[in-house]
This record gives sequence, structure tokens and C-alpha cells, in this order.
Amino acid sequence: MDDRRTFLKTAAMAAWMAGSAAAARARPPSPHGLHCVVIDDRHAESIAFAQEAHRLGTSGRLTQGDVTQLWYEELHAQWRRQPVAIAGLTEHGPLFCLERWAWDHGMRVVLRVDHHRRADGRTRHLVAAEGVPTLLQRRLDAAGAEYPVAAARAAHRCVQGRYQVSSPAGVQCAADDPEPLISWVIAPIQRA
Repeated sequence: MDDRRTFLKTAAMAAWMAGSAAAARARPPSPHGLHCVVIDDRHAESIAFAQEAHRLGTSGRLTQGDVTQLWYEELHAQWRRQPVAIAGLTEHGPLFCLERWAWDHGMRVVLRVDHHRRADGRTRHLVAAEGVPTLLQRRLDAAGAEYPVAAARAAHRCVQGRYQVSSPAGVQCAADDPEPLISWVIAPIQRA
């Protein structure tokens, strides 16, 4: 029953996000500094991340792992006019593409957390950024299955300047999860 309920909730959220994406594009960035969050509707965790981001005032952009349309229809033109921060909880591929495109606009990944699903059903969170307080690690661990909510809150704190992060370090995958989900923030870098 929980699987059916989760499926229906996820499907309803995905439909709502898809319907509201066009209207949301016309809005300015949220007061939190996030232009949008990237949602991969193949993952319930990404939907939960987007739901919390929406509750915090940030609209979402629905993908199914392919960010090409988002890039061509919105981000490329937006970043040429004015670089703005985005966040997401996706697989590595979408993050990789967005990160590479962001470089040309003076932007970098400023927060990255790899969420490794362990064989025992729990999730191990590896924060990859210099200067991130251990508080973030503890919040993610304490959140348990609700970690996407904590990750969305961390993304908002990051762009609000509550976390001073830069230069994400490399993260190694756990043996029992070769393809973790990753929560991330891409933002304009501050020049000295």
C-alpha cells in the first residue's frame, strides 16, 4: 500500500511540476537566490527535494535525466543575461552537463552531497565541499529517509550564504551503490 501511495504522490507532484514549469519560468529568481531546482521525476527523492524547495519558494524544472531541453529553452539564455544559482537532486549525468555549461558563465558547483544507498537500506551522505560545517552532515544523517528535505534546505542555506562553501573535493562511490543520487548547488563564483 505504501508503494502505491508513494507512486501516486510522486505522479501527482510530477504532473503538477510539469504544468507549472512554463509559468514559473516567467518569475524572477526566488528571494533565496535560487532560480530553480532541477527535478528528475524518475526518483522519489528528487520529487521530495522539489516539494521542499517549492515550499521554500523555489520553482522546479522537470526532467527525466536529460537536461538538454532545460538548457536550450531556459538556462543558456538566462545565464548569458545574468548567471543565477540553481540546485537539484539528480544522478551524476545531469549534474555533469550543467556543471560544464556553467563554467562558461563564471559559475561552479559550490555544494555537492553524494547520497549512497547502502545494502541495509540506509543512505550514507558524503559532503564534498571545503568549509561545510559538520552540522550539515549530522542533519542529513539524522533525517534518515527524509534526507531530500534536509538537502533542499541545505541548498537554500548555501545560496543565502549560511554555508561558506567552495571547491568541492572528489567523492568516491561506495561499493554497494555505484550510481548515487547527488544533491548540488551551482552558483556564480565570487571574485576577489
